[in-house]
Amino acid sequence: VWSARWTRKAVLRVALVVAFAAGFGLAIAWQKAASPPGAQTYFERAVAFVRDETKGIVPNKGPEDPQFRYYAALSAMNYVQANLSSARYSYFARTRKDDFRKPGPTEACLAEGIGICGNHIRAFLDIMEALAVPARSVQLYFEDTRGKRQSHIVAEVEWGDRWHMFDVTWSFVAFGEDSQPLSYAE
Repeated sequence: VWSARWTRKAVLRVALVVAFAAGFGLAIAWQKAASPPGAQTYFERAVAFVRDETKGIVPNKGPEDPQFRYYAALSAMNYVQANLSSARYSYFARTRKDDFRKPGPTEACLAEGIGICGNHIRAFLDIMEALAVPARSVQLYFEDTRGKRQSHIVAEVEWGDRWHMFDVTWSFVAFGEDSQPLSYAE
């Protein structure tokens, strides 16, 4: 016979599992709901979404315009962050173990809704390239508190004869005194 206390614990556990599973599906559901008509692939949907959002903010401007590049980078960063989950990646890597295969190309990452910093940057750079916005990756190396070598990757987007850093994984942009995003070197 179960006690009332055990039943509450069991109900709470089930509720947490359901909430956790729903959270995993949320980004993919949002991505599908935000897809413009006629887009065939996840990547085409991503590019169309970022282009439409950017054109809505800076109408009548194209990829050669600094404002277009800035807002396209922000939109692409937000899109990638919302649709490629590092948490889902870690969860699948731990629970699937031998069956887990790291997604490679952007299309696979977007379709599965998983990715870590390298996947985030690859998707971001692919979107920027499709929009004709100059962008590049910057690999960072550092030692953690245990002295173990680690790495991270960020992106830079060019406008106004300068590069501007976007950490897509952490949705981080450092701004200078001129209110413009700084480059990694700055």
